[in-house]
Amino acid sequence: QFQTVKKVIDIPSSILNLILSDLKKNDLILNSKDRKVLEEFVSLFELFNEATVLTQGESYATICLVAPTVLGILFDLERELGSSTLTLVSLCEALIASIKARFSGLLRYFEIDVPFNTY
Repeated sequence: QFQTVKKVIDIPSSILNLILSDLKKNDLILNSKDRKVLEEFVSLFELFNEATVLTQGESYATICLVAPTVLGILFDLERELGSSTLTLVSLCEALIASIKARFSGLLRYFEIDVPFNTY
């Protein structure tokens, strides 16, 4: 499903909206704000898609990729959160909080500040 959404944003808005209109799916037509939210959604979840692909290796050990992957996602999310144009701030904050809670032991090992009342 993620790949489908990712492909949708590759279609220029005018063409996508014309196709939706022709299909009588006017409720699915994207305005500029919807498009921006969709692009930010894809940007945030691209991090998780890359991590999923990387850690599903069948021909190599993936346990050694856990720490770099978690740290990479966390740092990228924090960078995205610092972006002044991010519309999905609450989603980004929730993802960061979830990662810090679920991987608190690992993050403390790397001296990253996490709350103590975690899982």
